[in-house]
Amino acid sequence: MAERHRGDVLPTRHALIRHGKLLLCNAVVLGPDGARDVALLLDTESNYTVVGADLLEGIGCSPAASRDHVRITTANGIIILPRVVSHSLTVFERTITGAGLSSLTTSPSAARSTACWAWTF
Repeated sequence: MAERHRGDVLPTRHALIRHGKLLLCNAVVLGPDGARDVALLLDTESNYTVVGADLLEGIGCSPAASRDHVRITTANGIIILPRVVSHSLTVFERTITGAGLSSLTTSPSAARSTACWAWTF
């Protein structure tokens, strides 16, 4: 049986944050107007990175000006979201230049965790 290490099942090289049954990690999104720290919800079945519209507006990547959109299948059906390209997304000491991010308008109560993310190596 694995030992517990500060609340995690196994020690990892990168910090994962438990929030109930969810796992979060810290990341930095960089745009033309600056950078923002964000907590990303790890979803191993996800194919897209979805962040709050307010976060993208804050770094100068306006979802309202986007001409590119993605269709995302959720538990409640298909939604169409604007897609913008950030300067970079840094997660687990790895940087993706020109990362595509989809925008989702979130309520103030959901603002603490405004992103879903999955990493494919």
